[in-house]
Amino acid sequence: MAKKNRSKPFVSRWKAHGKTFEIAAAGVAKVEHATVKGLGESLKHSVNGLKVPERSALAWRDLRLAVSVAGCIERSGVVTGLSQSIADSMEALEAIFQRCMVDGNWCHENPRDHEMAVLSELCDVHAFQLDQLTAREFARVSLQGSEEMRALCMPPVPAPYGSGDAQVLRCPSQPVSGQLAR
Repeated sequence: MAKKNRSKPFVSRWKAHGKTFEIAAAGVAKVEHATVKGLGESLKHSVNGLKVPERSALAWRDLRLAVSVAGCIERSGVVTGLSQSIADSMEALEAIFQRCMVDGNWCHENPRDHEMAVLSELCDVHAFQLDQLTAREFARVSLQGSEEMRALCMPPVPAPYGSGDAQVLRCPSQPVSGQLAR
């Protein structure tokens, strides 16, 4: 077959997006230090909230989400070597959950000292992990952690006392343990 000569030169119809480099730079930028610091302080308030009957269920759920996100970061390979600390935190949260859910509804039970120490360590470990992530990695592991919590079928936390329409935590359909070993 003979090669056809073109009457016009080849012109690509692909055009680069005007903000290509801005989009790429936003994805590889580190998470802002103020954001990481705020999340770390929020986790510390949640650890202290485990001792307060009105806030214990919400604090437990916040800490459980943090452990899920920390496990996702560990599995993604961005920050590795912290799996033992994450597993210890998971065990402490599961022990608190088992004590508080004796009759199927959330009943406040004070956490033990060693559980508080493990969860305080989690705050530092998780802040270190978040400090190493890019903005895109942070968004990805946050979504994965949220999906993991949704997979546990964790219902809404009870409304504050006196609001009238409180919903109680029920036992999840799956056991809480073993979620880190995927």
